[in-house]
Amino acid sequence: MSAIYGIAAGSRLGPRIDSDLPGMSAALRPRGPDDDMRWVNAAERIALGSRFLRTRIGEHSPGILFNEDRTLMMVCDGHVFDPVSLRSRLLDKGHTFRQRHSCELLLHLYEDEGVAGWARADGQFAVALWDVRAKRLVLGRDGLGVRPLYYWASADGIVFASEIKAILEHSRVPRAVDETAVADFLTYTSVPGPRTLFRNIHKVPAGSAVTCAIDGTVRIERYWDLLRNPIPESADERFYVDRVRSLHHAAVARVGRPAAFASRSATPYGSTFEASAKRSTLRRNSGTSSWLPRKRTRSATPRSIAS
Repeated sequence: MSAIYGIAAGSRLGPRIDSDLPGMSAALRPRGPDDDMRWVNAAERIALGSRFLRTRIGEHSPGILFNEDRTLMMVCDGHVFDPVSLRSRLLDKGHTFRQRHSCELLLHLYEDEGVAGWARADGQFAVALWDVRAKRLVLGRDGLGVRPLYYWASADGIVFASEIKAILEHSRVPRAVDETAVADFLTYTSVPGPRTLFRNIHKVPAGSAVTCAIDGTVRIERYWDLLRNPIPESADERFYVDRVRSLHHAAVARVGRPAAFASRSATPYGSTFEASAKRSTLRRNSGTSSWLPRKRTRSATPRSIAS
């Protein structure tokens, strides 16, 4: 669990693009106490931030990711599982990897294929990418929406973060209740996306990318759909039991191989991911014992890099 945040501002969103970043970062400290990194381009009025939680010894923060000619900048919360085949494919196309974190794959996939490239990634992630040539901010989430990402957009610009409370730390974002969302919550005990309980603050839909122009214009594009390639139906109940079991084993095996980008740990990923399956089942399939991370109390010192 880490976090991302940032701003793409028009001229009316305050004189200084970075004045609200410390408050936004502080609101996300519980999600990422181990590192806090920011990239700010005052001329283009764009700022990206990343907070990182280290879940195993030797794990590296993705920080701010750049492509080869620095025309794409990205921050990411999450991981791509079993990235070896994707990395080989991108290396064959001439891409250079500067980081050991699997999130860099998402940057180069976008560079090659746009948001449609993210459909190739097997993982859980929330990303924010600044496209210098197109002058647009692209926000995206994994196919099932495991990692959260929210945004507020107006004619003044866009503010985004992994949690709503960080967006509300921005001085120009109003704290207004969405009455329709409240009614939905009282009726269904949940708020259907993309709405939230706060007016004009939206969820990035799962399996989708939200493209934001500086003037606040927003376009939503779905790049992955669970029902796009349905499996054939069968009258044999055993077919579905075997299918679920094989998919579950394959998923745990992929998660259990963090592979090329990070230092190996004595505890594979598979023993710590609960998600929709019970931890005992994951342990049985991965052949590992369970463990619980120690409580973390340290706080990271912000770092910045030049634009």
